Amino acid sequence: MAFARRPKPDDEEGQDEWFRYEFYRDDNGLPGMAIVTKRGTMEYFDYNEWFNRSDAKELESYAGEQGKIWCFPENPKQYLEEFLKRIEGLRNSGEHPEDHGLAEAFTRSVLTEIEHDLSLLDPFFLKMDSEALYSFVHSIVVHSYFVEEFEVSPLVFLDAEHGSGKSTLLDYFKALCYRAVKMTNYSAASLALIADKYRSTLLLDEATKNFRDRDRGYSITNILTEGFSKHDATYIRTKGENYESVKAQYHYTSVVASLLEDCPSDLKDRAIVVRMLKDLSGFKPMRVFGYDKYEVAEKLTMNVSEIPTFDKIRTKLYALKLLVTLLEVRKEPAAFSFKPFENEAKRFLRKSEVKDGQTKYLYGEVYGIQNAPEFQGRAEDICLVHLPIGLAMGTDEDIIQLMVDRIADDPDLELSTEATLLRAFMDVVRIKLSQECIKGVSDESPTWEDLSRMIAKMSTKDVRQQYIAIRADRDDWTPYDMEAPKMLTALLKRFGFTYDTGTSGKSFFTPGERFRRGLRSAVKNYGGAEVRHYFSRI
Repeated sequence: MAFARRPKPDDEEGQDEWFRYEFYRDDNGLPGMAIVTKRGTMEYFDYNEWFNRSDAKELESYAGEQGKIWCFPENPKQYLEEFLKRIEGLRNSGEHPEDHGLAEAFTRSVLTEIEHDLSLLDPFFLKMDSEALYSFVHSIVVHSYFVEEFEVSPLVFLDAEHGSGKSTLLDYFKALCYRAVKMTNYSAASLALIADKYRSTLLLDEATKNFRDRDRGYSITNILTEGFSKHDATYIRTKGENYESVKAQYHYTSVVASLLEDCPSDLKDRAIVVRMLKDLSGFKPMRVFGYDKYEVAEKLTMNVSEIPTFDKIRTKLYALKLLVTLLEVRKEPAAFSFKPFENEAKRFLRKSEVKDGQTKYLYGEVYGIQNAPEFQGRAEDICLVHLPIGLAMGTDEDIIQLMVDRIADDPDLELSTEATLLRAFMDVVRIKLSQECIKGVSDESPTWEDLSRMIAKMSTKDVRQQYIAIRADRDDWTPYDMEAPKMLTALLKRFGFTYDTGTSGKSFFTPGERFRRGLRSAVKNYGGAEVRHYFSRI
């Protein structure tokens, strides 16, 4: 639970309300609380201090409930005080007048330390197929604490063979990510509740089995789809004895899921897929929970007290999260922020020039990538999450290469429901135009005038039938994969494709300026190369 009203003991009348709190483990391994108050102060309560409070039973109940779900960090007080001193030191250095560049300097200094600590631990637990994947794993950990700083939260799918280290990697995330919950059997209702109430990191093992379940697979997919965007919500009708209302439920959080088959097409364009192959070198990872830290210290030739641990790294990240809230309550300038790095990433991706008839992007020049592709739609949205984190951690070269590979190596991004429906719409337009043209079906891009004339003759049913024809031609299609007609029509409406229902019961499109804007947006977000070329003149 992130927010609560602080109960007021009789002898503490007038105490401030709590703004945010996090549970931690005190020196005796018992739960304590770190609290940001509304007056901008930090309070810490170890377990033995609870008994003097009137709300002791309530606090113990909260702690017991949450302690069963995820691992509590250590007391973050030491790190939070250290961060505040470091910020003050940067302000007094004279290098950041009026705090100019301070957030960038502080964020980079803290996250490069965390990157260094994680890199020291990685060889004992993980064996990834490329060095760049270690950087991405670290980015996933950091992102889980600051997911609300970004507009979208990309899904991460582990396309893992048996014996590839998938379970160890999920344990690694459980030990490090924010309020991480690892699950094997789960329902849509449980995912929705945990995401909405706790903003927990969802670690979904055996995801293929759950996605394929005929009773709950569709609902689970919907929960994950809605959780991609910060602004999307599910609206639930609630009813009591004398009232009826609607509640918004948000599923926006960090998600990692393991697969034994290909990623579901509906989720693929919202996801980053990590391929994990069975290791044949004989690597034996340590157990994440209960490993021998003396063995780690010996191999690193460091004192036991000096080696980074999962607990220390996790506690540092919790302290950073509390720091962001504390400065927000105090109305002080943000000292920890990804915004400077996000602005730099946007410049890299969007700044371009045409040379020898070819569009060249700044990131291609910066990172030495030949024929750098354009990032559009969701590919750009996803990159603008992990590239800023990479820039802050000093791993941006690894991250940008993974993002480019995602575009180049994954043609299945065009197989999502939205992309297929847009392709079906294009096919119907081409068929209608061919009926007016002696040459038949043409690849030439039509003008908006030609398009609007054809669109007015098309119905939502025409597009749905073409969608079914496309899906039926695919090798992986089964009758259970087919979406209901109402869902497809709802997607067309979400695109902004306006239509009216006629007397015959058919819903015919009504092309206008709103339809045109919707088509442009849909092409940008879901269109493959062929679709983008065909609609390039709108």
